[in-house]
Amino acid sequence: MATLYCRCELEMDCPREVLIWNYFDHEHVVGTHYKHYNTVRVLAEKDSWCLCERFYKLPIINLRASSLGFMWLENPNLIKSIQYGKLGAQLHQEIMLSDLGPERCLVASEYRMEVPAPFKILQPLFQRVIARWFADTWEEDAAMRRRRWKVWKLGFRDFSGLA
Repeated sequence: MATLYCRCELEMDCPREVLIWNYFDHEHVVGTHYKHYNTVRVLAEKDSWCLCERFYKLPIINLRASSLGFMWLENPNLIKSIQYGKLGAQLHQEIMLSDLGPERCLVASEYRMEVPAPFKILQPLFQRVIARWFADTWEEDAAMRRRRWKVWKLGFRDFSGLA
């Protein structure tokens, strides 16, 4: 077996709590990321985990696919996710969140996929697809994250309104 790997990181002008809110807001995915996702079904969720089915189109190769994904908050600085594809592929993702001050944070996302050794040749394509996906969805989310941070500072907390 071989591991396909990609690491992407960017800074955002809001604290990690807002990023966690954004990552766990699965319902926004179809509207905000409509170029990539056409359906997201939340099958089960609790405070720190979610199980959902996603239907999407991969960038660069324009492949339509779907996966069953389990995402959980490992600790306040780490979100983990496993996406199970229809053909048995598993994409493991770790999203590390580091505070860079009271209103800024660094997001470093690592993606790993175990493949049969001959498919290691796909590493450059895997890197391009994942990096494009990360950059595109990051840009699409940026304005929403800034709005969320603005209302957060006004006292809004998800599911409880203004404090």
